[in-house]
Amino acid sequence: MLKPPETWTEPEMQAVMREAAYWANPGGRASPERAAVTRWFDHVYTTAPVRRDATGRMRQPAPVRPAPQTPQPAREPDGRDLRGGLGQIAQALAGAAATLGYPGAVRGLQRGLARLDPPERPGATPPKVDGDFGPKTRRAVRRATAQHGRAAVAGSLARGGIEEEAEAARRDRGGAEAGRETGARLQAWAAATQRIADAGRPAASTGGDGTASTLGRRLQGGLNGLLADEGLPRLAEDGVLGPHSGAAFRELARRRRPGELAERLSARLGLLR
Repeated sequence: MLKPPETWTEPEMQAVMREAAYWANPGGRASPERAAVTRWFDHVYTTAPVRRDATGRMRQPAPVRPAPQTPQPAREPDGRDLRGGLGQIAQALAGAAATLGYPGAVRGLQRGLARLDPPERPGATPPKVDGDFGPKTRRAVRRATAQHGRAAVAGSLARGGIEEEAEAARRDRGGAEAGRETGARLQAWAAATQRIADAGRPAASTGGDGTASTLGRRLQGGLNGLLADEGLPRLAEDGVLGPHSGAAFRELARRRRPGELAERLSARLGLLR
């Protein structure tokens, strides 16, 4: 299901038909697997009316566009190899986990995937937000990358990370040290997102050495827009997401719902698709 049905070989089509999901009937609708197989048959045999012989029996249809004989690799919408995008996403997530912790990084990814493929969308199967990179999350990452591309997954990772940090800020009303920690975590999310969006170019540092990142400056610009709406002081847009940026974010998190804050910031950053 990671490739367009038109590119499937006949054995690949038959493998989909053997899946339990093929026979499901969610909400009274045909499953995405069944719809994909229908697309394969329509592509190979077309939708022309059935032909019958002189006795009225249905003739065996002949392929109009024969299916490929050799399996083709799964690709992103822009034609790049899917494996390359998945590798970059895995590296970015591992880098973020060094600062955020493994469960926190995975929760941010899961939140973002749910935004990219909301449950109400036909065929969408967003994973549960539980911090566990299990089979459902793995399938969701592969599906999202194949359908939307690595740049869209990068945007969803940032959006989910912002929401994750906003939730944490609302639970914990700590002081200056909390602002410093939130700033470092936001910097980690920015670096993870930039690592994917830059298609493998070196990502900005996530440490405390003051290295600025392009996405960090953009995030501060988005924060400044929201701070202005609240009548609060602006931040310096230097790309260093330190204690001042962290404290400003935490103040906004107390004034706005996490989902709304993530949505507004992601929209200002141009990350939503």
